[in-house]
Amino acid sequence: MNINLDLYSYFYYVCEFKSITKAANYLYISQPAITKQIKKLEKLLGKSLIIRTSKGIDLTEDGEFLYHKIKQPIESLNHTEACFKETCDKYDITITLEAGHSSLTKFLEEPIIEFNKLHPTIKFKLTSHHLQESLQLIKEEKIDLKFISLGSNMEKYADLLVEKFLEVDDIFVISKELKGKIPSKIKLIDLNNYPTIVLSNDIKDILSKKFLDNYFIEHGLTFKPKYELVNNWLIEEYVSLNVGIGVLARQHIIDKLESGELIEIETDVKIPKRTMAYVFKKTSLKYPVIREFINFVKQYNNID
Repeated sequence: MNINLDLYSYFYYVCEFKSITKAANYLYISQPAITKQIKKLEKLLGKSLIIRTSKGIDLTEDGEFLYHKIKQPIESLNHTEACFKETCDKYDITITLEAGHSSLTKFLEEPIIEFNKLHPTIKFKLTSHHLQESLQLIKEEKIDLKFISLGSNMEKYADLLVEKFLEVDDIFVISKELKGKIPSKIKLIDLNNYPTIVLSNDIKDILSKKFLDNYFIEHGLTFKPKYELVNNWLIEEYVSLNVGIGVLARQHIIDKLESGELIEIETDVKIPKRTMAYVFKKTSLKYPVIREFINFVKQYNNID
């Protein structure tokens, strides 16, 4: 049985503050996110735990029972974490991190800098490996944290902690110079008539053209891109050079879309959303620091 300690921790703080709002402020997450986690815990246990009131919250009988059961263990864990974090701040610790170039640039670069201001003795090491190799290195504690695009085969993560980071929208885009030369709306069946730029099938990772291939196959079509590149940064470069239609994640290029530097091409059938997640070892000695860093990244990027 996999126990989600965060669910119980959120419930504990709601009980301590007798307020969802105060608990959310203390944990640096949104109020709706706290509410969602409490509902998830209630569904998991099959019990109603809290009752909202004009003054905050009251506990149900089951909620009161659960609170008293988890209070001592969670406070003990908090004390252990505080001691460990104190140790982390006294001695050098390195977090070895992996993420794609686009994810690193958009979601991680600035939070790493700001996190280091809070913990100046903690170092970050950025590496890059194929997914299967990374997973083995995480198990061996040679990599601490990896951000990935999540596939359907979860067996490979059996002894690792995998949590959703955010949902990603892949879209078709062109440069502003190609506006008017390529239609702003294209039928999926007609997309092969234009030069397209995608990730290569040679990439031994979840992030590959296979996702797009399956998308076309589901609609009875075959995708025939003109350019297959090794990473999203190169795709963005080729699009900027007016080569053709690129496939990129909206969240990674939102600034360029808003400025008009890149333009979205609509299709009659949208690409399904992907889930971006992070992976780390459940029993890592660096768990408290990794968890704090993840929460910091989410807060910095306004991700629930």
